Amino acid sequence: MTIKKIMGGGGKKKSYKPFEDCLEKIKKPKELKVTEFKPFGSIPIISQEINFISGYTNDENFRFCAPRDLVIFGDHTRVLKYIDFDFAVGADGVKILVPKSFLSVKYFYYFLKWCNVDNLGYSRHYKLLKEIKVYVPPMEVQEEIVKELDLINRLLEIKQEEIKQLDLLSQSIFYSMFGDPITNENNFPIAKLGDVCTCKNSNIVASKMLDANGGGGKKYPLFGASGFVRNIDFCQQTKPYIGVVKDGAIGKVDIFPANSSLIGTMQYILPNEKTNLSFLKYILQNLHLEKYSQGAVIPHIYFRVYKNEKILLPPMEEQKRFAEKIEKIEELKVKAKKQIEDIKEMLNYSMDKYFG
Repeated sequence: MTIKKIMGGGGKKKSYKPFEDCLEKIKKPKELKVTEFKPFGSIPIISQEINFISGYTNDENFRFCAPRDLVIFGDHTRVLKYIDFDFAVGADGVKILVPKSFLSVKYFYYFLKWCNVDNLGYSRHYKLLKEIKVYVPPMEVQEEIVKELDLINRLLEIKQEEIKQLDLLSQSIFYSMFGDPITNENNFPIAKLGDVCTCKNSNIVASKMLDANGGGGKKYPLFGASGFVRNIDFCQQTKPYIGVVKDGAIGKVDIFPANSSLIGTMQYILPNEKTNLSFLKYILQNLHLEKYSQGAVIPHIYFRVYKNEKILLPPMEEQKRFAEKIEKIEELKVKAKKQIEDIKEMLNYSMDKYFG
């Protein structure tokens, strides 16, 4: 039976309830300090951070046995998690939301994701949730909505797993061709990163380039960490190059086309005659540059800090052979990422259709 039929052809008036009228009152469980998180244990720790599970504990005094499935909301981060197992609460800022029996928990979770409360920075956001009115259709309608949204999310998970497997394939090809870069059993030459490439910073501030003159003749793409930003009337690089995020989401690495530029939160990495572009990109990705981050408010990295990293330097012909294989894998990843964006659009459309 379709959702429209369940609701009697869509003619019924929507029913809404105040957010806090939808919640069971529960006793707040004890919270673990971050210093008490363990890498292994019998009880998973759920915090407000982006990682689904933040750590583990074996202390049964912290086990929280919920009366039913529930939703976690990060008061500072706005992160939402659907939880259907016992867990321990990690640190401050975890809001445990147990909806009343007239709400499907998964439906409630999807509804809150759709609400997407405003970002107030590192402030408390629960006050914004309290202002929401929750759309409460009949339970059979909720279940049909959840069924559809679960299916779309499953498609999303499949594509995300595909990208992970392609990354593992890249790693497997590297190890099969060059061996372990730590032990260097094939005795390849070793070089410092700074000896095989140069780094240049961008001075383009994207927020100050809002087409004040109408954009006539602007034909060169400007890129940021998330991809294309806009076209501008000049370029800073005439050959393909590697871009590294140096401020914010540091360490992200990608190859960008010739005759383009990067915004100022990124830097150009330019290989010399000793390294192949795709080979160097793979090396940079696996150096995990985020470990060199500095700054508490806005994390950033400097080339001068990580340029002394020692890397394998196989013969150029071997680097090119590796690059050819990796480029084919990257093409598959681009297709998968495009499909992920399409699926996310489908998810947003479906949530707007049911909740809007």
